[in-house]
Amino acid sequence: MKKIILIVGGGMLLILSIVIIYALNWNNASEPNKYLPPVEDSNKQYQTQSDNQASVTIDVIPKQLGIKEEKNIFFVSLNTHTVDLDFNFVKIMILSDDLGTVYSAREWTGGRGGHHLNGYIIFPKINPKAKQVKLQINDIGGVNRNFEWSLNLK
Repeated sequence: MKKIILIVGGGMLLILSIVIIYALNWNNASEPNKYLPPVEDSNKQYQTQSDNQASVTIDVIPKQLGIKEEKNIFFVSLNTHTVDLDFNFVKIMILSDDLGTVYSAREWTGGRGGHHLNGYIIFPKINPKAKQVKLQINDIGGVNRNFEWSLNLK
């Protein structure tokens, strides 16, 4: 009888532990931004852009963008319930300007995998003669997405 009580009690403790761990991870997944380093908005005039195709919603917010910036930073939020977001985001995100210059990403802070990711994609300095930039995110859900902004030249 003691064996049965120990087995049932141990099983209940295991189930309770799994539920607690899942709940903690669920809360972290719903607020992944709180663990990212803060980036000040140097250019609040740039609008957030969204793309919702192939069951994936991508929102992009320029956090630091301009011809005078030493690095250009975009906050990217990806959400889906069907596509695994296991990509090398440094390779699939490309910044280009209206002069034809292509800028490779230097860093992605959001990790990879799962269905909900947020992070900063960081690019180098933009050509000072550029008037527009385009952020292209390639082949997520089989779709290439483009986000474009006119640069504030002040």
